[in-house]
Amino acid sequence: MLRSRRTRTSSEDAPAPKPESFDSIIGEKAEVVGDLAFAGRIRVDGRVKGNVLAPEQSGSTLLVGERGEIEGHVIVPHVIVKGRVRGTIAARRHLELTENARVDGDVHYGQISMALGAAVNGSLIFEQDARSAGSARSTALLRSARRVGARR
Repeated sequence: MLRSRRTRTSSEDAPAPKPESFDSIIGEKAEVVGDLAFAGRIRVDGRVKGNVLAPEQSGSTLLVGERGEIEGHVIVPHVIVKGRVRGTIAARRHLELTENARVDGDVHYGQISMALGAAVNGSLIFEQDARSAGSARSTALLRSARRVGARR
């Protein structure tokens, strides 16, 4: 029997906890048009047409529910996708894709868990330094997302 000897040295290395409560919920019948910036925990069961952004230092978590949909870039430290994202995801710390998750875009991640049945139509890009102050790719993506948001 094989056993892993890897030990976690800090809470930053641990995957995001499963959020049971949220600071905000975007309901199934709601649609947000424009960029959404937050800190804390947010659940999207409706639709967001715009970028979803949270500061790296916030340790924030985004959960895209089974019927949730985002059209835009997602730049959040911890991301759980059960629904659909059409755009690039930069989950600097942890990304979880459940069995019904659909992503149309590139995925930048520090750690990833992907269930059988999840689909990514794009590249999976591991960013080893993603948990530091922010990788160059994530920073460039954030600048790009802000420019796109400013044009709306």
